[in-house]
Amino acid sequence: MNLDFLFNNLGKNISSNSSNNFIDNFINELKNFLDKNSNSIYTLDRFEGNFAILENRNTKKMTDIPISNIPSNAKEGDILKLSNGSYVIDYEQTNIVSDRIKNKMDNLKKSK
Repeated sequence: MNLDFLFNNLGKNISSNSSNNFIDNFINELKNFLDKNSNSIYTLDRFEGNFAILENRNTKKMTDIPISNIPSNAKEGDILKLSNGSYVIDYEQTNIVSDRIKNKMDNLKKSK
């Protein structure tokens, strides 16, 4: 879920600095809460047109997001985390998953 629109536009029509500080603090707390408590780890399953299809690693739910919302160097099979309202590649987890799949494929070939 990309909440940038909400986070970037929530306080634009409020003139008071104290209200803006309150809103800025609220937005930061909300982002931190969502990052810690949401199922925010995804596998980049595939690309379809201008969309990236992500699979939530916890719920297995598929999500379509615009390609512009993921890192330009992301590729199929990468593990993405939602952090501060943005998708980032988790290189460590991507390598772990990639190695596990490679080992499974090697074991299948040996068993034939």
